[in-house]
Amino acid sequence: MRHKLRTLRNAAGFTLIEACMALGVTATLASQALPAMSGLMQSQRTAAYADRLASDLREARTLSIHHNQPVQLSFGAKGNTQCYVIYTGNGTCTCSGANTTCDAGAAAHKTVALTDQTALNYWNNKQRITFSASQGFGSMASVGVLDAKGNGIKHVIAITGRIRSCSVDRPRSHLPKC
Repeated sequence: MRHKLRTLRNAAGFTLIEACMALGVTATLASQALPAMSGLMQSQRTAAYADRLASDLREARTLSIHHNQPVQLSFGAKGNTQCYVIYTGNGTCTCSGANTTCDAGAAAHKTVALTDQTALNYWNNKQRITFSASQGFGSMASVGVLDAKGNGIKHVIAITGRIRSCSVDRPRSHLPKC
């Protein structure tokens, strides 16, 4: 009987005080890491939307070369939703929110909307970017995706239609600072 009592007393384990201390340290570390995680998530979201915009710009240039006709990318907004539409033809297309309307002679290829829930904005110095037929020359422009603090990624379109990307706020792993 005494042998059983000694075994129970000498059993390894945590006391209530030790468990509370471990919980307190964990809570303190989590409270410090949470703001950094939200900043990382916003940075990743900005990069994802900027990559999509760059991909769509390259797609518009490729379409102009492949189909031997001008392709345009036009920016628009409605309320808190910003958008862009890629279209072909002699008319014009406009987007407002997630809706696209085209004149006769124009055909929308793709519309992308950016809602206010992402806390991001499209930034552009030209409302409409045109890629010419056959060689894909583009109208010189700068476009990008920025967050509320002005941090983000900018794409510069050269007259040759080539797209160069850079980071507005800081050098990123794959992009130089603008």
